Amino acid sequence: EICGFFEEILQKVTSLAAPTGAQLRYEIPNKNIFTLANPDKLERAMLNLLSNAISHSMKGTEILFRLTRRNRRLYISVSNVPVDGDTPTDLHNRFLRMPGLEDPRHGIGLGMLLVQNVATIHNGAVLVDRVGQALRVTLSLPVKQGHGQLCSPIQLMDYAGERDHCLIELSDVLPAEVYSPEKLK
Repeated sequence: EICGFFEEILQKVTSLAAPTGAQLRYEIPNKNIFTLANPDKLERAMLNLLSNAISHSMKGTEILFRLTRRNRRLYISVSNVPVDGDTPTDLHNRFLRMPGLEDPRHGIGLGMLLVQNVATIHNGAVLVDRVGQALRVTLSLPVKQGHGQLCSPIQLMDYAGERDHCLIELSDVLPAEVYSPEKLK
């Protein structure tokens, strides 16, 4: 059930991101939507989209996560108003950053590549467009019905070493105090 899955993660991200000045708002249908998907990969793609939005937004601007369903497709969108109208032109190119030459907010180029790969294994697509001043990244996935869950051919151990995925994926945008021993209890 995809709505409850995303809502649980978004509640956590909203509270974790509050100290950064990010104002996360989310819109999720108030009904159950069942689909076959790999939950670990969807979570990681979603957290990478949110991390990008937080790192590229001016403090105090709204970041909107929206889940919609139209016919047999799901649309997972993250919108934000980038700093100074900044729009990276190489969102899908991997490893473009050369140390010391580019804006460090653009990372090393793995986040969007990961999102694109998640779309591909789910027979989906990633769309990037502008809505007014906002940059919107949308992960489009088919709604698949059936039994079980979509899994990668090889199931490896947890990539975060059993640590909180939200804390790992948002580590480049969260303040250090979120990781203090008192807060991690």
